[in-house]
Formats: sequence, C-alpha cells, structure tokens
Amino acid sequence: MLGALAAPLAELGIDETAPSITGRYSVGQTLGEGRFSQVVAATCVRTGADVALKAMAIAEVTDDKEAREMLAQEVAVLRRASGREGIVGLREVLATPDTLYLVLERVHGCELFDAISDAASAPGGAMAASLVRPLLAQLFAALAALQELGCTHRDVKPDNIMVSGLDAPQVRRPVISGEW
Repeated sequence: MLGALAAPLAELGIDETAPSITGRYSVGQTLGEGRFSQVVAATCVRTGADVALKAMAIAEVTDDKEAREMLAQEVAVLRRASGREGIVGLREVLATPDTLYLVLERVHGCELFDAISDAASAPGGAMAASLVRPLLAQLFAALAALQELGCTHRDVKPDNIMVSGLDAPQVRRPVISGEW
C-alpha cells in the first residue's frame, strides 16, 4: 500500500496499514499540535477504548530525515517502556496512504502547564503542596523507569506532562511533544 515510501518508514516498525482510519477510529477534537504532527482524541470503533491519535503526513515524515529519526526513536522508547507506570502506552503504529498514526493511550486530563496556570489564577495563587508532592513523586518515578531502560527524556516541561484526576493525580508523559 505504501509503495516507494515503505523503505524510509521501515525503521518505524509499522504494525498495520489500512486504506483509511474510517471504520477503525471515530475521530474527535484536536488535543494538540507539534512541529510535524497533530494529536486528536479518538475512540476505537471495535473496542470503544479512548485513544489519542498522533497524526503525521507520510510525505513530511519521509522527506524530513530529522523528523523520521525522532519519530523512530519515540516509537522505540514507547515500545520499550510499554506498561511502565506514568508513561503513555503505544497501542499501534498505523499507516494509511497519506498519514502515519501513533495510536496512544488517551489520558483524560490536562497539561501540567494548564493546571499550574489555573492554580496561579485561583485564590492562594499556587498549587497546594499536598498536590505537588505526589505529582513530583510520580514524575520522578516515570523518569527513573525510563532511566532503567537506558532512555533519557530531553524535554521535560509542564507542556509535556499530562495530569488526570487532580483529586487523585496520575502523572503521564504524553507524546504530544518532546525529545527522547
């Protein structure tokens, strides 16, 4: 299906190809945008599971060696880190004739940056220490899990950390942006 584009994309370890994502995923709102990708909320039609689709134009990925290398590294790290607490799960890499998708675990929540901004504008002007402590503990545990795998995240910042259930927080590393 990918023809001449198959060779440059081979290093990504594409799990499956399909004519389109229609019938596989019901696509929702845009969650974020990166340098060469867009992340959208979606639901798996077959299972009903909420996922995030990181979509990249195949032509752009094949034409940009740096983007292709970064993406290959991201896929490799996510596969190695599969099942680790605090790290978003990669479900599959799917290619259609014009788009490459990373199908990711969907974290229902917000970026840590937004949570900090909301807290700053609320009475008291800061996140409560009782919330910050477990968030940092979970973040450090996720970074330690990556370190055990020999991986280093080179872009840890509030925009790259998702938090969910602020009453019982879970820190997650989304794949919206960042460097591995």
